[in-house]
Amino acid sequence: TRSKESGNTGTADDGALVTNESKVEDRITIPPQTKCIFEKYEATGDIVVRFETGVGHTLAFALRQQNASGKYYLVAKWDTNKGGEITYGNQPYIVASNAGNAYLMVKLKKLQKTKRKDRVVKGMKV
Repeated sequence: TRSKESGNTGTADDGALVTNESKVEDRITIPPQTKCIFEKYEATGDIVVRFETGVGHTLAFALRQQNASGKYYLVAKWDTNKGGEITYGNQPYIVASNAGNAYLMVKLKKLQKTKRKDRVVKGMKV
């Protein structure tokens, strides 16, 4: 969620106090099990994924030190009072505190390449 508030206070012709407030909210929802693509692997060990096209439309996930589950959780600047802060599409957003449990589910395919060179030794005559 990203919101922008504005407002002003003034008086009307009849002397009444007039307050004008407006609020614009921009919400992005990524439902559970939404497919994404791998963008890059950071030097810090974070995995960056992309859910949609566009500049900066990526999210980072990382292993938690205190949790040995092997799951990659959403990376944000967490504040217990207001949730987490992330940058998405080069804009700051506030993530709901329950999104702290969001983690990546990865389908892992193992590819193993083996090169093998066979030859039969015929031996030597003495």
